[in-house]
Amino acid sequence: MAAETSNATRGLVLSFALVGLVGGWLSLGGPRQINLMVAIVTAVSCALLGLVARWLLERAWVLPMLVVVAGALNAFALLVLISLFEKGARFVDLELLPLALGMGMVFSLPFIPALQLVFLAARRTTQARRGSPVGHANQRLLVATTAAVVALAVCVVPMLRSSGWGLVHVLLLLAAAITAFAGACWNVLSLMRLRSVRSELAHCRDRAEDSISDGQDAVQLDLGLGDGLHERVEPAAHVYRDNDRPVVIIRGDIDPALAAVRQSAIWAVCAAAVTLAALASVQLNPAPTVWAAL
Repeated sequence: MAAETSNATRGLVLSFALVGLVGGWLSLGGPRQINLMVAIVTAVSCALLGLVARWLLERAWVLPMLVVVAGALNAFALLVLISLFEKGARFVDLELLPLALGMGMVFSLPFIPALQLVFLAARRTTQARRGSPVGHANQRLLVATTAAVVALAVCVVPMLRSSGWGLVHVLLLLAAAITAFAGACWNVLSLMRLRSVRSELAHCRDRAEDSISDGQDAVQLDLGLGDGLHERVEPAAHVYRDNDRPVVIIRGDIDPALAAVRQSAIWAVCAAAVTLAALASVQLNPAPTVWAAL
C-alpha cells in the first residue's frame, strides 16, 4: 500500500500544480509579469496542497476548507512578492492584508470543484496494486480528469470575462483533448484485453501459494485487485518423471478488476468528451481574438 500511496501523492502534486498554473494564469488580465507571478505562485500553492491532501485520501470533505485556506495563504504570498518586486517596498502594507486574504478566499472558490474532481480521481490510484491493469487504468483516468478540468477552465473563463481566446488557449485545449482522448482509448483497449483474460482463466486452475517457486519462467499477470492465484500448466512429458509446468500465472480476481477498469474507462471517455466539447465550442463560437497570440 505504501507504493500505491506514493504513486497517488505524485499524481496529486502534479495534477494540482497544473490546475493551479492554468487557474492562476487565467485569473488575471493585467501585465504579463503579474500574470506570470500569479501563475507560478498558485501552482506552487496547489502543489503544496497536494502534498497535504495525501493524508486525507479518505476524507474528501476536508479538501474544500483546505482550498480556501490555501487561497488565503496564496494571496498573502502574492502580496509579499508584489510589494517586494513591483513596488520596491521593504515591508508589506498591513492595511492591504485583510483585503488580500479575503480576495484569496474568494478566488479560491472556483478551484474547489476542480481540485475535488482531481482528488477523487487520484484516490482511485490507491485502490489497486502498482503496475497492474487496474492501476494503470486509474492513473490514465487521473490524467484524463486533469485534462478535462484544464479544458473547462480554459473554455469557460474567457467566456465569462468576454476576453476571447488567444492562440495559447486554443493550444491548451488541443493538448487537453488529445491527452484525454488518448487516455480514454487506452482504457477501452485495456478493458478489451482484460476481457480476454477471463477466457484465459477458464483454462486455469487454482495455484497454491507455496508453489510460487516453480513458476519463475511462466508469464505472470497481476490483475491488481484480489488475492486469488491461478495458473495454466503444460502437462508433463513423462508422467512419472516430470511435473506439470506452469506457463501462465494470474494473480487477482477478474470480476472486481473488470468492474474497476470498466468504470475507469467510462469516466475517461466522459472526460475526453468534455475536452472535445470545450475545443468544439471555441471553434464554433470564435471570438475576434481567437488566433491572436497573447
